[in-house]
Amino acid sequence: VAALETAILSKIEVVSITLSQDDNPYRIFESLNGKGMPLTQADLLRNYFFMRLPQSELESIYSNLWEPMQRKLHKELNNFLRDFLVKDGTFVRSGDVYLAWKGRLDRVPEEKVYEVLKTLRRFADYYVHFISPAEESNSEMRRRLLRLKRWGGTTAYPFLLNLCNAI
Repeated sequence: VAALETAILSKIEVVSITLSQDDNPYRIFESLNGKGMPLTQADLLRNYFFMRLPQSELESIYSNLWEPMQRKLHKELNNFLRDFLVKDGTFVRSGDVYLAWKGRLDRVPEEKVYEVLKTLRRFADYYVHFISPAEESNSEMRRRLLRLKRWGGTTAYPFLLNLCNAI
């Protein structure tokens, strides 16, 4: 009984999607579940960000901030979102990235959510150099980043994010 109570009170997440007359619920369901895979931490976070942003600006914000970040980081987006949190000293397991971000964003006033997303986008530009060092234009930096990548030094990424931001 105690385990059931814990599961119900702390493990279950309820998602509510409100549709207008013009929305096609099947198309929404297909877009959410069409991959045949569970939603990633990044998928959940993207939806949470866009739930908190002004409806009239969503298309512009998506195309100027989120989509370029998602395109550049691709499969590394989840790792980046975790490393962004870790850079501030918060340990987060890979499966808890969304909950950690949600906890952080819940304390951010609605009018500041856009600024958080802009900051995230700026740090994503730094992160691209870590995961794709061959694209770095500075030859000395490229050489060092390639060496780090060969070593598999991903645990240094949160520290490097802070370093890049300080420069």
